[in-house]
Amino acid sequence: MVTPEHGPHFDRTRRWAIAHPRLGFPLIYLGWAYLFWLPVLLSDESVWTLPGLVWFLLGGASPLLAGLGLAALTGGKRQVADLARRLLDWRRISWRWWLIILFFWLGFDLAMAGIAFWLGIAESPLDVNGSLFFQPGPLVAWKKA
Repeated sequence: MVTPEHGPHFDRTRRWAIAHPRLGFPLIYLGWAYLFWLPVLLSDESVWTLPGLVWFLLGGASPLLAGLGLAALTGGKRQVADLARRLLDWRRISWRWWLIILFFWLGFDLAMAGIAFWLGIAESPLDVNGSLFFQPGPLVAWKKA
């Protein structure tokens, strides 16, 4: 049935998304990501220069946009509100899981720093450069005119 505010293409897309929930999400988010990442990959410029950085960030937003888009497509405003509530309510996770997340994150970072030191990629396992917090300019390779 075609509703007056939506055309037949919308209804066909909605029916397909409802029938294939596990396939729709990866297709949308990977398609969106590579749509914006391919120009960066195919260019000779660094990803940290403009406009490559913009394309990189737009592509990186693809899981969020795909999730919100599919929620809106399949369930409307009610589904989007439910998804937002589940994503933003930090109380849903018990304190034990917060501890696991924190210690896994720290352990993983330390392990990667150790591997980088062992492979000779870094001169010290924890090379902390505090000045980058106050002057992050060196992290971004700006083009000079």
